[in-house]
Amino acid sequence: MKGLKAIKTQAKKDAYDVLDNGLETVKAMEAILETHFPHGAHALSKVAQEFEAALVAQQWEGSNPVLEQAIPATRDMVSGCVAHLEIWSHFIQLHVPVMEDGNNFGVTVQMTIAKALKDSSDEWKKILDKMVSYYTSRADAVDKLGLPKTSKTSTISSSESDSTGGKDGDAHTTSKNSSTEEKISSPAPKPEYHRLQHVVAMDVQMYAELQASIYTVRNGYLTILDQMDKNKDKLAAPKGTSSSHSMY
Repeated sequence: MKGLKAIKTQAKKDAYDVLDNGLETVKAMEAILETHFPHGAHALSKVAQEFEAALVAQQWEGSNPVLEQAIPATRDMVSGCVAHLEIWSHFIQLHVPVMEDGNNFGVTVQMTIAKALKDSSDEWKKILDKMVSYYTSRADAVDKLGLPKTSKTSTISSSESDSTGGKDGDAHTTSKNSSTEEKISSPAPKPEYHRLQHVVAMDVQMYAELQASIYTVRNGYLTILDQMDKNKDKLAAPKGTSSSHSMY
């Protein structure tokens, strides 16, 4: 097919470029763990203490300062790794050979790695979905803290009148009045303890899930990276090349 060869060549180049830089991607994940998740999974109680202190200092309002940075960093990394999987999958799909009897070991290698790519992609995309639901759930939890709320109501009224036969002759008058009413709900002296702990627990849970997600993606990425590197020749030419001896 005209033009397909060029597309296949580009797909192979893109896949090999990602493969060659794969260890740099892994190092970037290690950096995220070190920068945004200084406390390990065994120290979540310490994370909870720090999150509660920060929440109280903000008068129970505002975002979590740690998660405010950890979420976008994790989201960018996971999304980027999913994109890498798509590049590799695209490369493999374009290099599936003509279906025929015999000499299909290389095709089996392609199918095995292609399945691993799809399974990992599906799993990592679910990680991105969790980040969206976190904001909705946290907003609801904060709303139940009973924090003061301010509402403003503006009213503008106007009236016109005409008069005739007065001392100064006919007259037309217009008047306009505006007023703004501001209402502030009276909050409780302090949010109820269990509702406060609910918000803290949600933040800690998100911290733990993000941290675990980076570990999951890093480990899965390394495994696929190793498989791709070991089998890149079979992935590009599953039945070998015309100038090579059969290995199957």
